[in-house]
Amino acid sequence: MLRLDEVTIAKGYTFVSPDKDFKVGVRNKAVTEPVTVRFKKIPDSYMLTPLEYAPGEKASDIWEFDILADDGSVGTLARPIYVALGITNDKMNRKVMYYWDKGQTAWRALPSSIDLENKLIRAIIYLPYARLAIFDEPDATVYEAKAS
Repeated sequence: MLRLDEVTIAKGYTFVSPDKDFKVGVRNKAVTEPVTVRFKKIPDSYMLTPLEYAPGEKASDIWEFDILADDGSVGTLARPIYVALGITNDKMNRKVMYYWDKGQTAWRALPSSIDLENKLIRAIIYLPYARLAIFDEPDATVYEAKAS
């Protein structure tokens, strides 16, 4: 759990998990008042129902973050924040970052980009709370491309 004061809010800050497997980048002025950012790795055993709805094979740990106001309520974002998850498998399938939408009982894809060198997937998110994971697209996915 880390606290962002007014000085840090003005310049922004990136939180990095101890194993460097998860990052939350709170851009400058993404929040307008001091907040606390919490993040934790969620064991699969706590995500049995969501994992039943997985869109493919899990390719990362499941991480949760939330941004809290001083009174403990969910913080408000004025701008989107960045998140990054480490890839934990070596499959060549396309990988996509998702967040768990509990209300709809579904994983929702986030527009994301891959950093192969650092084995990370990065995304922009507009939510002050989310459970995130990377999933492989199923093996039967076929891509069309032009030969060079």
